[in-house]
Amino acid sequence: MDSQVSISRLCFLFCLYLSLVTAALHVDNPDKVHVPVNNYYLYQLVKTVDPLAEKNIESMIREIFNQNGITFEKVHTDPLMKTLTFKVKFLCHKVKKCKGGRQLKKLLAKLKSSTYDLKFTYKTDTPRKRKLQEDFAEERKRRKLLEDELETANTVVKDLVKATSILQSELGTDGNKKRSRGKTKDKRKYSACQKRRHKKKEINRAKNVVEALRPNGMSPVLIIFKDEHSKEVQLSFENCEGKGRCETDRAVYLIDKFNISRRAYHELAQSCDSLPTQNLVSNRIKDLNAQFNVQAVSGSFTGVYQSIEERLTVKLRQMSASKQDEDILQDGRIKVKISGDGTRIGKRIHVLNFVFSIIGERACSGVTGSYLIGIVKVPEKYDCLKEGLGDIISEINNLQEVNVDGHIYRVDFFLGGDLKFLNLVMGIDGFGSAFSCLWCKCPAKEHFDAGKQWSMTDATLGARSIEEIVKCSKLKQKSVQFSCSHAPLFPNIPITHVVPDTLHLFLRVADQLVSHLLTELRKRDNLSVSSTLYAPEKCANMRRFENFVQKLNIEWQFYVNKESKRVSSRDFTGPEHWEIFNNIDLAEMIPGHPKLELITSLWTRFVTIVTMLKDKIPKDEIPAFRETTKDWLNTFNLVYITTNVTPYMHVLVYHVNESLELHGNLSHFSQQGLEKLNDRVTGWYFRSSNHKGVEALKQIMLKQNRLELLEEKHQRGLKFHITCTKCKKVGHNRRTCFEE
Repeated sequence: MDSQVSISRLCFLFCLYLSLVTAALHVDNPDKVHVPVNNYYLYQLVKTVDPLAEKNIESMIREIFNQNGITFEKVHTDPLMKTLTFKVKFLCHKVKKCKGGRQLKKLLAKLKSSTYDLKFTYKTDTPRKRKLQEDFAEERKRRKLLEDELETANTVVKDLVKATSILQSELGTDGNKKRSRGKTKDKRKYSACQKRRHKKKEINRAKNVVEALRPNGMSPVLIIFKDEHSKEVQLSFENCEGKGRCETDRAVYLIDKFNISRRAYHELAQSCDSLPTQNLVSNRIKDLNAQFNVQAVSGSFTGVYQSIEERLTVKLRQMSASKQDEDILQDGRIKVKISGDGTRIGKRIHVLNFVFSIIGERACSGVTGSYLIGIVKVPEKYDCLKEGLGDIISEINNLQEVNVDGHIYRVDFFLGGDLKFLNLVMGIDGFGSAFSCLWCKCPAKEHFDAGKQWSMTDATLGARSIEEIVKCSKLKQKSVQFSCSHAPLFPNIPITHVVPDTLHLFLRVADQLVSHLLTELRKRDNLSVSSTLYAPEKCANMRRFENFVQKLNIEWQFYVNKESKRVSSRDFTGPEHWEIFNNIDLAEMIPGHPKLELITSLWTRFVTIVTMLKDKIPKDEIPAFRETTKDWLNTFNLVYITTNVTPYMHVLVYHVNESLELHGNLSHFSQQGLEKLNDRVTGWYFRSSNHKGVEALKQIMLKQNRLELLEEKHQRGLKFHITCTKCKKVGHNRRTCFEE
């Protein structure tokens, strides 16, 4: 207290000294000089220059001083410049306020008849004033030093008082005892929540004591103490944060992976001490979400998107750091496939998921290699896609290279998807048009003819090009448009980089073969297409097929549609198709059919073709593959009518072999990962979102980003060792088995 009183007295004396010095400085001020200046003359000076510029004000003062024989260097100009600046600003304001020539003339006449009294003072260089100024500057420095020392002393005193209070409260040495709350509860009867809270409190007390007592430059490593039961308790300070962060990340991954609700996890964490609390998990989710830049799409449609350049940069940096798939980054060029697919969420919500994949990555054809960059509620129409995906389209069209920590990678874009999406994006009309193939100008009526030659690279054999599509889309006569109704949305992606999807090719062709089989069964049971009643006891052939499918553990049957009131059935999935093709006995299903051998050959050879497409076909075997597909199409024409040939069959015969020559293994361009992502988005919308417009879509995209970030580190312990009961191999089950 004595030191504080002495410092206060010293500050008071110092302030009194400063007031005396300041009073002394104003004693010898000379008298002010007055110079009258005509206002119109002042207006003429500022008329042609910027009046508010400092250099112009100084030039005006010099001009006035020259007119009156005053030396500029002997005058205090700082206050004079401020005064004159205000006067000039006021004069300009009055001139601008004039409306018309009459008011301006009236104002100029008034300025000519009035004068402005310019006041200023001369500089005095007396020895006394110079001495006072030097003393004042020295005293100002001393005062600054004293103030800094006083502030430092106050800070040290506050820190000492705080540390003392902490030590007194934690060690129980303060004299002020807290009021007792009564008899304390036995710690052995604490609940799990009370034990965890008490443990956390004791740990914080120990940490506060160590923080207050430890010397500078030293950190605690281990504390060992005994509790009331003489049991040793160790408190380690090493890697506590890293270990806790890893456990919290694993909890976040499990919550997102299995759609665990917050309430369920909170109850689970209360009953298990080893799990991170719900508060830690929620804060960690917020920290992870802050790393992702998810924005709403521009336009009238509801949706969210992310920058493909940012996501591609992060992914390439991860690949470079993990030393995985290094061969992709060696030549400085990366192949990126972009694709989109629409999916229906419920009955009324239709969204389009837009993803990209890095060709050559180990998981490029799976869901883990499909990186989501856009979810938009938009119908699959050209104008709607152009507006809803406008932000993504503009970025892709302008993206040519990516800079990853100083390494420049050239980006080659490829386009994938089903034929409906590819036709829309490339500006080609749908399957019902006269020229529905986006790779060549083959008429739809000639899709069945395997004797003609069509190509996606040779213009003489009908190959299309981006320039030709743009040119034909501007023509008004449909007969010469070749079904080119719009310009491509991605003009920088050539036709040869648009790759057919083998998954949808297998599904659509398999649907046709199964559909023809079901039509034959309905004919045998005298059940027409418009029938509204299905009696299994009267439809022996259809019932036989139902029993066959159900024996394969596939839930499928004929039913009467509530809307159309007709007998119908659902489509089979990919694994279900594969199971049917590998186990069906057509001689049992359609006995006595005149074309039974051709139909059997048609089914078996289609399985052979799809099996060949799963692996990389050597270039010397591609001609044989081409002949195999042509023979298959000719067999199809012998069994069914030529109008049943679909665009997918045309692509299989003519353009799949060319894609094999250009790109090698087509399994890298499969849409299987995107189809799985569609199922995820549908489930997450109902189980992990608030169902509120763009906010729900943003929650879905953030969840997918969190899974991508945490999956590589935490998925290993979650893999189940499933053994297939059919082929006895590990990693899949009987329904997803592709072995013959």
